[in-house]
Amino acid sequence: VKGDGFDYTTEMQAALDAVKAAGGGRLILPHGGISISDTLTYSTTGAGLVQGIQIEGQGRHATSFFWSGSNKFLFSVDTDGGNWQSGAHFKGFRIVNVGGATTSGGISLHEAAYAKIEDIQMVSMSGTGIFCTCAGDPDSTFVVHIDRCRFDNIAKTANTWAIDFAPADGALELSSLYVTNCQFE
Repeated sequence: VKGDGFDYTTEMQAALDAVKAAGGGRLILPHGGISISDTLTYSTTGAGLVQGIQIEGQGRHATSFFWSGSNKFLFSVDTDGGNWQSGAHFKGFRIVNVGGATTSGGISLHEAAYAKIEDIQMVSMSGTGIFCTCAGDPDSTFVVHIDRCRFDNIAKTANTWAIDFAPADGALELSSLYVTNCQFE
């Protein structure tokens, strides 16, 4: 993956799949722009605690994702069947909604434990910036830290938020949510 503005959806997904096959790990992104046209997923099924993915750019002023997916999130960390995703970490990049994509969101977490989203900027999102399912076992999310993030021009439409923790079935369970040093424009 190069920071030359070209579409690297296939290559980024292959890198995430390789990290998943290795049992978790860290992807370091280059300087520059990376175009993505479909959701990048880090999904698992089965039982147990799964080590998370760490995606790290060179800083939100140096590494950018140009996101053009519609009705999707750029990143989806999703577990099912009793798994818990532990240690998902997103750091040091910018997500820019391009091409007029509708309801285009940033990061979605499902059954996440000890997740950290740090030094991320989301620009012109037409969907929710950060979304976590947090409703009853087995879908709850816990220990989520959002630090030094900036949310610019998030859509002002119904059910669209900079940060959204959504219950299902009327139950809401979320423990240890930390939002620190963030800016909302």
